[in-house]
Amino acid sequence: MKHDTQPEDRGSILPLTLAFTVGISIVVIAVAAFATTSLRYGGIVEARADRLAAADGGMRYAVGRLSSGAARLCSTGGPDEIEAPSLNGATVNVTCGQVGPGFDFTNGWAMILTGEEIPDPSDSACSTGVPNPCALLKTASGTSTEKLIGGPVYMADMTFSLQSPIEFQRAQLMHTASDCAVAPTIPTFLTFDESSLGITCTNKPWSRQPLKWSAADSTTGLFHEPNIATLPTTLAPPPITVDDGSPCKVFLPGIYDSTNAPALGSANYFMSGDYIFDGITTTVQNQKITAGRSATTGSTGDTQFLPNPACDDVRASDHGVDADTSELSVSEAGATFYLRNGARFTIDANGTLEVLRRKQGRSYVSIHVLDDSLTWNDMVIEQAGGTNKDMAIHGLVWAPEAAIQFTQITNTADGQLLGGVVVSNIDLRSSATGGGFVIAVEPSDLFGKLQLDSVAELNGSTTTIRSIVDFRPSTGYVAVTSWRIVE
Repeated sequence: MKHDTQPEDRGSILPLTLAFTVGISIVVIAVAAFATTSLRYGGIVEARADRLAAADGGMRYAVGRLSSGAARLCSTGGPDEIEAPSLNGATVNVTCGQVGPGFDFTNGWAMILTGEEIPDPSDSACSTGVPNPCALLKTASGTSTEKLIGGPVYMADMTFSLQSPIEFQRAQLMHTASDCAVAPTIPTFLTFDESSLGITCTNKPWSRQPLKWSAADSTTGLFHEPNIATLPTTLAPPPITVDDGSPCKVFLPGIYDSTNAPALGSANYFMSGDYIFDGITTTVQNQKITAGRSATTGSTGDTQFLPNPACDDVRASDHGVDADTSELSVSEAGATFYLRNGARFTIDANGTLEVLRRKQGRSYVSIHVLDDSLTWNDMVIEQAGGTNKDMAIHGLVWAPEAAIQFTQITNTADGQLLGGVVVSNIDLRSSATGGGFVIAVEPSDLFGKLQLDSVAELNGSTTTIRSIVDFRPSTGYVAVTSWRIVE
């Protein structure tokens, strides 16, 4: 008799298969999850690397622009933006601001044209004359010699009347406009050399002081008045004449008004110090004026250019107000002329004027208008008719509501305005025999620390690099002291 010998574990292969399938599925799911996580993390890492590279590129771009003479010199009134290109698909924004004490707002700028008090273009005062008297930057015809302007330039309004060429060197031209997307018209006679950065736009007005100037805004303005010294309160003593073979007339610091206005000799020296010229016009014709001497310690770049040999011995013995004759610091050397009630300078035939710079707070200042007695067509410095005129002003000229006009210059100096100028408008006239006109900024000891933040944004995430930079606005010297990721 045969018996059924079928194994009793028949059908057990199914649960084994199911168990194997479930096990394999778990492994596959785990591997897939790991791969997905890895891919997702890899995308995050890649995006972060892209943002980091973009922020790093933006920072390097901003530092390069500062060292190349970028007009935006980073204010103390809040972070200023330095336009940076987009990189790796990320949007890059770089802000820059001063941290701690340092240079003043106007330091490093060759020319700031405020447009203050200039009438509306429809005014009859603007409809006559060539060049147009109401333009902020003007040149006359009659010479093909380029007027050279070295350093950043600001114009409150891009109005030109150029009849002869101007070249900007190591410069960037910044202007204020309500709509920076509209490109300004640049006249043919205005050119930039290869070291310049072209044109940039801001919505900020020129001034930070709303109680004094019409275009000001205390929170968004770009510039403000430099520090004012402790002003003299008494009339200056009478001048003395020192004669070591050639007479030199020596004037001392103090107030000069209609009762004691300087009666100039052929050679004149104004001792280092602070002066108030009150309601007087100082005309230099067939005469030489040297005001102050360069510091013997703490400064570089301030050198007398215009010879005045009759006063050399007096200048050598000028030690300011300090009894220490071994050295003369930057706050003791040089002269600052404070002008009020319409005071001004006129340089006529065979006249020379040189003012060595004097440190006032965080700025080097040579001429400072204290009030609004001069308006847009009043010349704070005027080179009138005649030939053989020369001038070298080594510190800042601050006259935001007045104008400056120059005719022929002999160009003995390396430049005429060597510490920068803040005026409503400027007229760079020159006869056909005149030399090149130069506005520039001499090197100085002024520096500050800047904080630069470069923020790269990509797909809603950001990466920030922060740098602390030592910066000298007069030379563009940049030294990065800290460079780190802060996210």
